[in-house]
Amino acid sequence: MRRLLLVLLFLLLPAQSFAAWAVISSLCNEQPGSGNGDPSFTTGTLDTTGANLLIVYALQYNHDGGSSGTISDSRSNTWNYLTDQASGDHSGRMAYVYAPSVGSGQTFSMNDDFGISNGAICVLALSGSLSTDPIDQQASAGNYAVTTIQAGAITPASNNQIVIAGLGARNIYNAVSINGGFTIANQSTTDGVNPINLAAIAYLVQGAAASANPTWTDDGFENNVAGIASFKPAVTPPAAIARRRSIVLQ
Repeated sequence: MRRLLLVLLFLLLPAQSFAAWAVISSLCNEQPGSGNGDPSFTTGTLDTTGANLLIVYALQYNHDGGSSGTISDSRSNTWNYLTDQASGDHSGRMAYVYAPSVGSGQTFSMNDDFGISNGAICVLALSGSLSTDPIDQQASAGNYAVTTIQAGAITPASNNQIVIAGLGARNIYNAVSINGGFTIANQSTTDGVNPINLAAIAYLVQGAAASANPTWTDDGFENNVAGIASFKPAVTPPAAIARRRSIVLQ
């Protein structure tokens, strides 16, 4: 008489998953009095505890007629810079730090040996980023005396990325807006009466990768610069998936 023995084997197979993106904190500051060509302009404090990606969008007047200055912070991180975009005598660009040193009371500075004037800066602290360089796609654009601006279309090369949009605008009276499903994390404070040099930063967390090219809308009196970039998420440790296989032994 033959005996049949059914053996169930559970094979552990890796399943790729991604960490959830989260906004830790943000701020936007305008340079007091539009500045007087001071060599630097420093923000107020921000608690960045828990963040593993810091992103800045900054606007300034170019005293040297050239590029934007540099970014530094009170925890001595090393910043990476995206395209420097000009609009007349002003320019703006995005910068970021991955796997940064973070904590309470952190400040951020714009620096330029030729001087900072008409400065405005936004900082966005995020968690959920890849621990190695997460930058994927980017685009930028500038215009003058137009009420809308798009940085340009980008399509992330993979799913689950976060897309960041930044805006710098000169002589703005009212709050700005953005479409395309983006959420404004922060923008410079306006009062509808006194013009300011404004910075704003927004984000969109994608599931499936798709083209993104949001439109910013502002008062459109003078210089506008805009940038957009996508960043890759962290990959979490593989999850175990049980799969049953039957082996018949005679």
